[in-house]
Parts: sequence; structure tokens; C-alpha cells
Amino acid sequence: MGIESFETSYDQIFTQVYPHIKGHERGTLRTVIYLVLDSLQAEELCQEYGIKENAFLDEDLDLSDDIIYTVSINKQKSVKENWFVKTGGETVKNWSRPLRKFVNANEDKDKMEFIVVAAVILIGAYISQKLLSKPPTQNILTQGITSPALPSQPIPTAICLAVPASAVYGLTSEDLINREKIIELIEIAPEFLCIKADEADRQIIDTINQEVLPNSQLKFYIRIDIPDGQNIINAKTKYVIKRDILHTEGKIIQLGRLRDASILKTFNRI
Repeated sequence: MGIESFETSYDQIFTQVYPHIKGHERGTLRTVIYLVLDSLQAEELCQEYGIKENAFLDEDLDLSDDIIYTVSINKQKSVKENWFVKTGGETVKNWSRPLRKFVNANEDKDKMEFIVVAAVILIGAYISQKLLSKPPTQNILTQGITSPALPSQPIPTAICLAVPASAVYGLTSEDLINREKIIELIEIAPEFLCIKADEADRQIIDTINQEVLPNSQLKFYIRIDIPDGQNIINAKTKYVIKRDILHTEGKIIQLGRLRDASILKTFNRI
């Protein structure tokens, strides 16, 4: 049952990650790491292991082979205690990349799964190292019974976007929209800002109530509030917002044509 549970967990990870890397030819391993970790952690890990943004697929597959080989073979007792076996194994690995031979060279999904396995190993080692480096009072390994962590409180968050009028055709204030529609609007917006809802309440965004035409390119402002957006507050890139936004509905709080575009100077721009 235990190994079946692990396999299920891995399958869930791969199912979520694969659509983002399907058909990738560059920077695949790095992309997986950025999908799982926050941007600061991902950058630290990638720098430590020399994982390049523009690495060719073969480079990522070679590195993945090294990682999986180290964990599955190099750490075996019979290998660790026999210098000749270890040295011979390293020579064979560097020359033939033996584990890659089990990957179907013509099957994109096989290659991506091989890389995701390596990424999961790397991320697990990175997180373990971080936890073990915490002060003793924060480290469960040096404590007796620890108090359960209190759940973090949700933070109502405003997603503020400037978009062409045509992007909000058919929408009105007070509408509820799903995560997919929110992401679609974020992708279209040339200017965006994610802040706490109470902070957005203090902002004055002057808009004009005007009919939205399906082919209009006038700039409209839309504010969408979600119940909990603590992972995207003050995010500087659309990638982070789309990755970290929770599976939730949003409510349109304000929608209208911008009277004065100078307010957008405080927004992030693509």
C-alpha cells in the first residue's frame, strides 16, 4: 500500500507538470523546478546545480541520468565500499548514460517523465537540506513532541488588470468568474497588479461606465477579488501569478474604461 501511495503521488505530480513541458526542447528541467518551488528557491537550486534556462533537452536528460544514477546505484553499499566497482560504474555512466537507454527516444512523454523524476529527487534533497539547516527549535529531528502548525489565514487579494475592452466583453461588475477566465485575462493584460484587497480598497481608480464592444481596443480596468491570494501578492511576473493562483472563483469588483491611464505607472508591465 505504501509504495502504491507513493506512485499515486508521483503520477499526480507528473500529470500536473507535463502540460507545461510537453514538447519542450530547451530548459525543461529548470521549468519543472520553477513549477514546484517558488521563484527564489527555484533560482537558488538551479544556480547550485548549474541548471540552465536554455539547456538543450539532451543536456537535461544527461543531468537527469546523473542524478538518478547517483541515488539508485552509486549509493548502494556494494558500490560505495568497492572503489573499483564505483570507478568503473562512473566511467560507464559518463560514457553511455545507461539509464537513458531505457527511455524511448521517440516518445516525448518518456523523456519528460525521466526529467521529472530527476527534478523530484533534486527538489526533495533541496527541501530536506533547508529543513535540516534550521535552528534546533525549528527542526523536528531535535525535538520531542512538536505543536501542530497553525493553518495560515486566507488573505483576500485583488487582481487588478488593464486590458483591451474586447477582453472583458460580456462581463459585468459582481460577476463570478472561474480560475481559467482569470488566467485568460491576466495573459491579455499589458499592465497588472496583485495586492491585498484592503489595500486595493484604498486606491482610487477612476473609471467610466461605458458599453463594452467586442472589437474595441479602448483600455479598460478590471479588478477581480479572490478569497485567498497570499502566494501571488506583489508578484512581479504573470508566470508566478498563473502558477500560484489557487483553484478558486473570483468576483469582479470594478470594471470600466480608464479615465486616466497615469494610475498604471504603479502597475507591473510585461
